[in-house]
Amino acid sequence: MSRPLGVMVLGILATMAGILYLFAGLRMMNIVVFGPLEIGDGVWLAGLLTFIVGVIWVGVGGALWALQPWGLMFAQIMAVFSLMSAVFTILFTYNSGLGSAILAAVLLWYTTREQTVAAFTGTGVRTS
Repeated sequence: MSRPLGVMVLGILATMAGILYLFAGLRMMNIVVFGPLEIGDGVWLAGLLTFIVGVIWVGVGGALWALQPWGLMFAQIMAVFSLMSAVFTILFTYNSGLGSAILAAVLLWYTTREQTVAAFTGTGVRTS
């Protein structure tokens, strides 16, 4: 089955986010310096955790590109967490989280569509 356009976009965006997290983690660990150094109070540990998150996102981007089922499951779980975060933002802060809620809802809808799931599972889609 061919790779859907939306899945390609999600894979590219996940990979780009991972690369940005990798650079941010390296910068926080003072391995790559772009500007003034940040030191003390757990910045190195936060940089290490940020770097690990970057590695995970690069892996998810590759999994989405390769149509691995676990990549789709990860995207669905992250969409649910983003939707919950947006709802909490709407309820408990003065900021409007409506845009985040709409984006998370669209992502959850897209990743649970029958055609998208069929691309990852390799099953055909019935058209009746």
